[in-house]
Amino acid sequence: MTLGGMTRHDRSARPHAPSRDDDPVATARELFSRRDLNARGMSRYDIDRAVSVATLTRVGRDAYVLGGPAETARQALVERSLAAMRRVDDGTVLSHASAAAVHGLPLWGLPTHIATASRHRPGHGRQDSGEMRTFSAPLDGAVTRVHGIPVTTPARTAVDIAREYRLDPAVCVADIALHRELATEAGLAHHVDLAAGRHGVGRARAMVALVEPATESPLETRSRLAFGRAGLPEAEANVEIYDGDGVLLARPDFLWREWRLIGEGDGFEKYTLGGTDKESLLAAIKSEKYRENRLMAQGFVIIRWTWSDLQHPRVLAARVRAALLRQQAAGFGPAVGRLAG
Repeated sequence: MTLGGMTRHDRSARPHAPSRDDDPVATARELFSRRDLNARGMSRYDIDRAVSVATLTRVGRDAYVLGGPAETARQALVERSLAAMRRVDDGTVLSHASAAAVHGLPLWGLPTHIATASRHRPGHGRQDSGEMRTFSAPLDGAVTRVHGIPVTTPARTAVDIAREYRLDPAVCVADIALHRELATEAGLAHHVDLAAGRHGVGRARAMVALVEPATESPLETRSRLAFGRAGLPEAEANVEIYDGDGVLLARPDFLWREWRLIGEGDGFEKYTLGGTDKESLLAAIKSEKYRENRLMAQGFVIIRWTWSDLQHPRVLAARVRAALLRQQAAGFGPAVGRLAG
């Protein structure tokens, strides 16, 4: 596609080199100012017309990208954040939800309508402009760069999110940061210690106590938190199950080993790994059914849930508890610490 002399492959003004397709900054669309567009032969009328027909999208003050609105909340926030960073003073770094977006960390439960940043200055306040919310906070040892863009480290980002927003989204961020080895539990604890006496530090301490590095998705994190609050026995996360011959049977999201109960939070992504055409989907479903039959032959029972079930976490926890009790009645479960009926 061309527009005013530009193509989708024109990347001369990009401030960083292309990287992996799953890199949110590297795959962000190039930003153009009105001056850039004028230099490519577009008048004010041309620009306004292109925006009206979605061949050009405004993502910030005097910042445009080719094409229509972003396809995902992450892409929209990254592009919005990069646009806002072009207008800030030195010393401002992306933080909070914008930092999570740049690092490829979960955005569930976080505000994505405005870019977020921090500056190293005294106080505990924040300032809002039309396109960026800027927090005041010490930044010593808390800044890295992603393709040249200054951003808080993943560990600091998780702590900032815990302090400013709610606990569960922060645990989702921390879990994935740990799982991807972008952060360590010691690093999380260090940034919590540095925030002593500041707003929300108690919530950040609670976050550190709740993290599980084996967790692989926000769906798993939210499920684990719901089960813990319901007082259910702690499950093992993403451990491998083998049969008596040493053949790998499964690597379930949750395993209550003594009860021989498997829990699977299905986001349906696994069914599309081989493709989204009918033949690929049927093959994925057939493979999953075969896996289930092998597990059931070993005495395991499987309970499944989806994102929609987490709208009612206590109902979901009650389903899991009932499944544990059924397994217990069938003779499974620990000799000590059995669930009360």
